[in-house]
Amino acid sequence: MAFPQQIQSPPQYQAEVVVNENLETLGHQAVYGKNPLTTTALTWGYFGGRWGGFAVADGTLTLTNSATNYIVVAVATGVASVSTSNTNWNNSTDYARVYQLTTAGGVVTATQDHRAGPGGAHGYSAAGGGGGGVSSVAASGGVETTTGSPITGTGTIRGAVAVNTETGTTYTYVTGDRGGLVSHSNGGAIAGTLPQAGTTGFEANWYTFVQNVGAGTLTITPTTSTIDGAASLALTTGQGVMVVSDGTNYYTMRGRSSGGSSGTAGKHSIYIPASEMKPSATGGCAALATIASGADQPDITTLDFDATAAEHAQFSRVLPKRWNEGLIQYRVHWSHPSGASAYTVVWYLEAVAVSNDDPIATSFGSLEVITDVGGTANDMYVSVESGNVTVGGSPAAGDMVFFRITRDSPSGTDDLNVDARLHGITIFITTDAENDA
Repeated sequence: MAFPQQIQSPPQYQAEVVVNENLETLGHQAVYGKNPLTTTALTWGYFGGRWGGFAVADGTLTLTNSATNYIVVAVATGVASVSTSNTNWNNSTDYARVYQLTTAGGVVTATQDHRAGPGGAHGYSAAGGGGGGVSSVAASGGVETTTGSPITGTGTIRGAVAVNTETGTTYTYVTGDRGGLVSHSNGGAIAGTLPQAGTTGFEANWYTFVQNVGAGTLTITPTTSTIDGAASLALTTGQGVMVVSDGTNYYTMRGRSSGGSSGTAGKHSIYIPASEMKPSATGGCAALATIASGADQPDITTLDFDATAAEHAQFSRVLPKRWNEGLIQYRVHWSHPSGASAYTVVWYLEAVAVSNDDPIATSFGSLEVITDVGGTANDMYVSVESGNVTVGGSPAAGDMVFFRITRDSPSGTDDLNVDARLHGITIFITTDAENDA
């Protein structure tokens, strides 16, 4: 049987049944439609029913006289409301249109039914398909409109990268960093925190670009999630990555290997063996010594530092011209002989830069301490990377930099009761040019 059911001629028995059955089938189209029984003067009545999964009750709305009244339905709740402002009327993301009513003299003088068609309550599509429509398109998160304003008719969207410059020592990435560049710059260590992947705003496909242009190391740590399978990711000066969420963890695309290269601006290491150092003239450590570790095995060539008195060794180096004359970090390579009953050693490094025709008798800059723990005789121990060493003087390109490494055995923390043997140290400098030209 085709719809609608036809009333036969001559008039059939109980024709009203056929009419009511037809109207029942069409009843969904009446949802939010005008209810003549409850509409009077400035009271607008509407029918209920089911819409968008909601059970809608019959209701009324109070109109404003001598105005244009906009009736809309909230997509999230199915609740109808009226306003003389067209803000919600033009918000096709959160609202569907119902009626535009003009009032004057305490009654409705003009009616526009917008329930059908794009943007209307009966044409709305929450998924963005079907008969849905939009009246304004804004752009963000990696794209922009060519005019800088939302598109209300026709227009062009293009890629865009907004720059967020951060100079502090801590930063928590936000959803608004999507598609942009977060540029970090600080002389000290920087802690960057990523909210857990998959939480609101950081769902799958969220991404941002991150770079470190400061002297301090930037460590990016996700909450709960991992980044490239690890708990955190460290970026030294001049390094940058693209960070992407897969909804569970974060992954990166890197434009430069983590090790860098000797001809690239960024952070670089210089190893200084004990053989290039000398015991300090005052309070110096023991002279360079070499012993065999075993037959046909590497020799142990070290400077030995006493277990009771603070002792020092020094060396000097003209650092590359491309050094940024800023902060330096270091790492200690050491061992200890047998006979130890405790194993904590405290080291510190100082440095001062001396320019042409400057006095050599100049105070070192502030010292930076490293504490490390041994345990097995003749094992090689490599400390963590230190904090920042401030080079004394007024560092300039081509300066001679004097370094002093000390075992601070009287510190109270150092409890290794035998000599600590220094094999060498690795210093880390930051360069701001590709070469020394």
